Amino acid sequence: MLKHIGTVLLGLGLLVFSSTTDAKQEERVPSSRYMGGPAELVTAPNGAITNSEALQKLPGIMYLKPTTQKVAEGVWCIGGYSVANTSVIEAEDGLIVYDTGDNDEEARHIRAAIEKISDKPIKVIIYSHSHYALGAGALVDNPEDVMVIGHPTLNDTVQANLRGGGPHRCMVKSALS
Repeated sequence: MLKHIGTVLLGLGLLVFSSTTDAKQEERVPSSRYMGGPAELVTAPNGAITNSEALQKLPGIMYLKPTTQKVAEGVWCIGGYSVANTSVIEAEDGLIVYDTGDNDEEARHIRAAIEKISDKPIKVIIYSHSHYALGAGALVDNPEDVMVIGHPTLNDTVQANLRGGGPHRCMVKSALS
């Protein structure tokens, strides 16, 4: 009998301890828009409805209009055409491009911006990940002359994404395949 009473008391003690711990944790966790807290919604210039705080911070984290910014001698950042920025590094015999845009249209704009800063051909494309791998076909004239550096399964990932989203103009031969 005492054994059962001890078990019941232990269970009640744990229940009380866990509920006070949960209450203390709730008090320490600030209410946020991600956890059901209030969020002031506003309409962005493009018509999107978004959180006002996010809209205010947007200019500090991404280009809102097409921009080519010289970062250092022979290094540029091209933004405003895609969610991701494109970085361009000028080497002796050509250009190194980091991310190419999410589709042909973005890449055509990026290519025009690159042509304003250098007449050298693109010799290397580096991909941060598969989202920005679909613009290469519009960026280069001869894919056989371009080294592509990316994750070893990049082409498989791009092919799987394309099967889910439609045709693509050109796949660049990967140096890692």
